[in-house]
Amino acid sequence: MGAPAGSIDLAGRLTTRLQRPAAPRVCDARARISAWRTHNNESRPHSALDWATPTEFARRYGLQAAGLRRGNELQRLHVRRPEPTGRMVL
Repeated sequence: MGAPAGSIDLAGRLTTRLQRPAAPRVCDARARISAWRTHNNESRPHSALDWATPTEFARRYGLQAAGLRRGNELQRLHVRRPEPTGRMVL
C-alpha cells in the first residue's frame, strides 16, 4: 500500500478534477473521457507496471488491453445515442 501522503495527494487531485465545470453536452463529456483514456493507457507510465504504459505493458507480455476491449463492448451495448447537438432523445 502507498504512503499516506500519496493518498492525500491523490484525493486532492481528485477533488480538484471534480470541481471542474461539467461538460455542457454528452458528446463533450465523451470526448473528454476518450482523451483521458488515451492519455492514461498510451502516454502515462504507471509505477505498478514497471514504469510502462498499460498499452506497452500489454504488448510486452502478449496481453490484450482489457480496458479498451471492455470500452468497445459497452459502446455497442449503449442503445440511446445523443443527437449531434448533444441532446438526448428518449
